[in-house]
Amino acid sequence: MTILGADPGASGGLALLSLDGRVLEVVKMPLTPKALVLTISAFVVEYPVIVVTQEHVWTSPQMGVVSAGTFMRNVGRLETAFAVFGLPVSLVTPVKWQRAMGLVRPKTPFGTKDKNINKALAASLFPGLTISHATADALLLAEYGRQLIIMEAHEHGEEERGST
Repeated sequence: MTILGADPGASGGLALLSLDGRVLEVVKMPLTPKALVLTISAFVVEYPVIVVTQEHVWTSPQMGVVSAGTFMRNVGRLETAFAVFGLPVSLVTPVKWQRAMGLVRPKTPFGTKDKNINKALAASLFPGLTISHATADALLLAEYGRQLIIMEAHEHGEEERGST
């Protein structure tokens, strides 16, 4: 099984991890629908059992109309591509996955969070890998999803042992 972390913004990325935590693929978010479909298609061919952890995002009042439209169009493209390939998607809010990964911190003056903290955590979890702002959150989302799968498998195994 592989876990695909998806940070859906145009400046986001996709990261694919094995269940044992190896980084299999990391890419900046493809900018066209065709490039996105080709990228996900290549992932599915190479790694047939993929589950997706996608950041559940929305527009904010600070975004301009054009930015908000572009952002949500990118989100829709990603969700459509996952649906076309039949990939199960778990949507998780930024607060939930960041808190679980230990990334809760105060906001900066304009309501944004310091992306360098995310990048530093991703670099510490995946040493030797070149981490960018575009790929850091995707890697952390994939790791969050991987940890959930392991935890659920462990809990399921505990329940089975307890019932015998």
